Order: sequence, then C-alpha cells, then structure tokens
Amino acid sequence: MAEKKQHDCGCEKENSTCLNKTAHYAEIGLPLNIIPYATVKKVSTQCCGEPIITPFSSQSPCGCDIFITQALCIRVEVEYGSTVNQGDATVNCKPNSTCADSYFG
Repeated sequence: MAEKKQHDCGCEKENSTCLNKTAHYAEIGLPLNIIPYATVKKVSTQCCGEPIITPFSSQSPCGCDIFITQALCIRVEVEYGSTVNQGDATVNCKPNSTCADSYFG
C-alpha cells in the first residue's frame, strides 16, 4: 500500500503524484483561399461518317450553293485542380463547456 504524505497545502497525496483530467471547448478556424484551375492538355478530332451536302438556292446569279455538315468526335483532355492558400488559424475559447463530461465519459 502506498504511503500517504501530508503536503504544505494540507491535502493528502499518495507518493507525491497527482493525476487530473481537464478539457476546454474551443472553436478553431482556418481561412482557406481555394483557386481552381483547368488546363486543356490535348485535343484530337476525328470525322464520324461521311459529310452531308445539302444544296440550297440563293439569290446569287452565278455558281451553285451548297451547305456541308460533318459530324465530329472531339476528344479534349483537361487537367482540373486547385491551389490553396492558408491564412492564420484563429481560436475562440468557449466558457463553461460540458465537453469535458462527454470527452472523458
């Protein structure tokens, strides 16, 4: 059994050690500035099928007027990302919180 000693303050302690648990509730904030970016890396184009030729009549007295359409498959490689700039953290201490009861059980 541990020997009890009397301290100058008048309390009894075993082996001159003391173990306490405490907690304090605080809200911590961290401002972040998020800057998004998107960069086109590679573009490739491929024809899909044959072109469609549609004649049309215009008021032009010379030549033949046609309208050409072509279906395309366009592949675009895009890199998406962001950079983050961090501000200074802030703390807002809260008085008389019950978080210690829930934290220590």
